[in-house]
Amino acid sequence: MSDKAATWVDSHPRFLRSLSWSDDDYEGLVLKFFRQFLGDDFEHLDVCVDFLNLEAWLEQHEPAWHAELCLGTSVYVLPEEDLANLPDGNAIRENLRRLQDQLEARDAAATIGTAKDLIESTAKVVLTCEGLPIAKNEDLPSLIKRTHKAVNLYAKTAVHANPDVEAAVKKIRGGLQSIALGIVYLRNEVGTGHGRIVTSPSGLADDARLAADAAAAWIRSILAAYSEFTNRTL
Repeated sequence: MSDKAATWVDSHPRFLRSLSWSDDDYEGLVLKFFRQFLGDDFEHLDVCVDFLNLEAWLEQHEPAWHAELCLGTSVYVLPEEDLANLPDGNAIRENLRRLQDQLEARDAAATIGTAKDLIESTAKVVLTCEGLPIAKNEDLPSLIKRTHKAVNLYAKTAVHANPDVEAAVKKIRGGLQSIALGIVYLRNEVGTGHGRIVTSPSGLADDARLAADAAAAWIRSILAAYSEFTNRTL
């Protein structure tokens, strides 16, 4: 307890007496004490949240508030140095901004659609930077595969002296590629794009959040590998 809160307790004429006698106004006094305990700038808020196990209570009783207050709606934004090696990373930045806006608006279909756009723009930027041609009608699974090859994150090219380590790395690289492909397939089913006229099903909030986080994780991995593979410094 802070000195200020302790002083408030000691100097209050009725707080401790009200506790001992279970007075009717005790709940109101507790709220007044709680405000003192938080501090002028709410510097002890974390202590209160942990002590009360507030996050668990919200998750059980107020799931919507828990999602907004504890899970948040923000996508982990790329540090600028992850984009510094690209001649032009504006397409990636713009899709990240749009993804953030759609998460905050809780537009699940648009979030999924933009997660796919984010992957596509990243793949095209990396391939272009490496001087690799992009066919006009090349589909996104092909772009993703070639991007993994370009930054040396392709599963089949993983080599290690320890065969067990090599097998594990291949699974990780293959899983990373599968993440991107999964977002593409999810967008084809329920995301925006292609002039879709069928309403997306309800209950997509969790899937949209997963797609957004997964897309952000994929581009972080791709751009970090791009910097390392091309011997550039992050």
